[in-house]
Amino acid sequence: MFIPCSSRPQAFFGCSFSIGSLALLALLLGGFSAPALATPILTNPLPFGRWRGESTAGMAVLDVLTLTPERVRWGNAYNGRCDRAYIVEELPSGQVTYPDNLVPPASPTDLRFRVVRLRLQPGPCGRDAKVQLAIPLDGSDRMFVNSYAADGSLTGWYGELNRLP
Repeated sequence: MFIPCSSRPQAFFGCSFSIGSLALLALLLGGFSAPALATPILTNPLPFGRWRGESTAGMAVLDVLTLTPERVRWGNAYNGRCDRAYIVEELPSGQVTYPDNLVPPASPTDLRFRVVRLRLQPGPCGRDAKVQLAIPLDGSDRMFVNSYAADGSLTGWYGELNRLP
């Protein structure tokens, strides 16, 4: 596409363009984009989908955890529901275990985890301010979930969740 030079004072690499031409060029090249949200661009996408708790606590409190690019949801009528937006905090990956794993491996293992924490927005859901997802790096359809209060104290350990179809 040819954008003709003009004598207007908006110089660009030795050539002058009208504001309209510059705006069109910026739009075509992606220069005008929506402001970035607080969620950083991750090297690997989060494990979006529906996940069922397998432990007693996972079934009773989380029931089914649903993770979308915009929201995280869990709960039931008895123990309450949570539906929040979130900001992602990625922790160092490749760990043999994950923070606050109450049942560490009983024997040596090569299994490593990717760990992310979702800071709930606009604020805590009950006493939970963050939800930690520990995703095994073995390609399985499972993850481990913990929750934390705003002060960083552990509020829930929900064990293993398995992906639902």
